[in-house]
Amino acid sequence: MSKKLVFKLNELMGKHKIRSMRQLADETGISRITLTKIYEGKSTRVDANTLITLCEYFNCELTDLMEMVDE
Repeated sequence: MSKKLVFKLNELMGKHKIRSMRQLADETGISRITLTKIYEGKSTRVDANTLITLCEYFNCELTDLMEMVDE
């Protein structure tokens, strides 16, 4: 059975009252395009620094940011 990574950016943004990709981009320094790809599940590769930045920003663990699920 094949697996894929699913990002929980929507959940974290809601929890932290982040209203837009632009706000998240401005506050993290990550490009809006990169964040949108992650949010929409269209990103096939995510830089380690991006993951670290998001975890630090949301004060969460990597497992709070993403999970592996069956395809």
